[in-house]
Amino acid sequence: ANADGTIALAVLPFSHLSDDPANEYFSDGMTEELLNALAQVKGLRVPARTSAFAFKGKNESIRKIGQELNVGKVVEGSVRKDGNKVRITAQLINVADGFHLWSQTYDRELADIFELQEELARAIAEALKLQLLDPQTADLVKPPTDSVAAYNLYLQGRFHWNKRNEEGFEKAIDYFEQALEADPQFALAHVGIADAYSLLASYGYQLPQEAAGPARQAAERALAINDTLAEAHTALAMVEEEFEQDFDAAERGFKLAIELNPSYATAHHWYATLLVDMGRNEEALEKIETALALDPLSPIINMAAASLYQLMGQHEAALTHTEKALEIDPDFQNGLELLAALRLLNGDAAGAEALIRQVVEQHPNDQRAYVAYGQFLHSASRFEAAVEEYDKALSLAPNGLGALFGTAFVRELQGRWDEAAAVYERMLALAPEAVGPWGLYGIHLYARGQTEAALEHLNRAHQISPNDNNLVGALAMVLQWSGQPEAALAEAQRAVAELPECVCTHAVHGLVLVHQGRLAEAEAALARGRETVSPGDPGWQPFLDFLEGLIHAAAGRPEDAARRVEAL
Repeated sequence: ANADGTIALAVLPFSHLSDDPANEYFSDGMTEELLNALAQVKGLRVPARTSAFAFKGKNESIRKIGQELNVGKVVEGSVRKDGNKVRITAQLINVADGFHLWSQTYDRELADIFELQEELARAIAEALKLQLLDPQTADLVKPPTDSVAAYNLYLQGRFHWNKRNEEGFEKAIDYFEQALEADPQFALAHVGIADAYSLLASYGYQLPQEAAGPARQAAERALAINDTLAEAHTALAMVEEEFEQDFDAAERGFKLAIELNPSYATAHHWYATLLVDMGRNEEALEKIETALALDPLSPIINMAAASLYQLMGQHEAALTHTEKALEIDPDFQNGLELLAALRLLNGDAAGAEALIRQVVEQHPNDQRAYVAYGQFLHSASRFEAAVEEYDKALSLAPNGLGALFGTAFVRELQGRWDEAAAVYERMLALAPEAVGPWGLYGIHLYARGQTEAALEHLNRAHQISPNDNNLVGALAMVLQWSGQPEAALAEAQRAVAELPECVCTHAVHGLVLVHQGRLAEAEAALARGRETVSPGDPGWQPFLDFLEGLIHAAAGRPEDAARRVEAL
């Protein structure tokens, strides 16, 4: 047992022994349901699905698996499905010595699958001499549907969803819809549809307005069927964050999901992404670390941790988690892209480009690969080559916002303002409710001296997403520079009130105050900013140091200002 008295147990993917390889989804689904059931047993700590499935098809020793997952015991087994018959063999193994604590073989009809899952979970708990959740008669496996056909289709949908690519998401939606034809009250199938549409948009395969409606509708249907389902609350919170920029509602949803099921790693992971958008990086890090504890071998969660550490200026930690993700999945696209960025940061441009080219070669039909290569090339000032890669991405996905953003940035850097403006206009036509095109086009218009139009666009961005950390300060500064100091100060103060834990709001507030000659208040804003920024998140420190230099200069202390600038 662990120091807290819990027993750490991993459920490894059950081997697929059926003659038909198309039945692999069933053995995966059986493993996942058993894992979920055991996670409800009092006194057990069970690593999440992604970590357990990292060992699928690998011939690793039980001892090494135990070390990787930080568990003392594992469950492994096999599944043979033949028509309506299923044979399951399972064994419970002690990691330290490889001793088999328990084993059993079950022959059942497929219609009895939920009873079999319950029987398995209870047998393992009994072998470990653990108390089941109170009351002891509570069901560990609550059948999510009365239809075995619907359940099979759902398992196939999740099998494809977990591939995390366009084809996988589309196949998953098809299977989830078939599951709902068999059982319209199958809440998890509705959740699956919501999750698939959310990620189709998040990964850039669909426009936000195309995916938002189906995603919300599916999440709401799941909640109407079962409002205690953590997965359903997580799915709806993702819709509120991704499509609607309603961060307050999304935060309430993620908190409720975690309260309903503290072991659901995805809720912690997606909550962390929301906290980053709100500028609350330290809290985001806590949630990511919780998600990692629940699912330590998830490439996606490791990459989320790496991206956050990179944002916070902790490059070594970012590299550690990136390498971990690639150790788990050497072809993981997000991991290769971030590793390239880290190499570029360290001055290894050739190594970075080699990695990005590898991504393109491995994913020749994925527009995201060409966008990543375009971003690398434009960061290296190879502008026309970058646009060529963005054009390749657009040939695969004509409405891809990532490639369009990249093209607009390059044209701005080249001083080809009219071409950039045309791209922004195209983005607004494609995604009129997305905050990014409005905000970035507003900054573009201000740079061209079109102040009135710039304010109109930035105000629209603010209406769509009042608390978006990525745009905090843009409206306030444009108001200040366009001769509207009272409106600028009001906007800066609003941002501080809405996002008091975000260092960026205090920094922008201080900058506005300096421009207005209110130096004592600017120094107070600077102090609040320094209190807010943490030692582990140094990204805003240079801006705060720059603000301090401006305050010294405005106060007639040129030597202090010079020292601060020289330190920068």
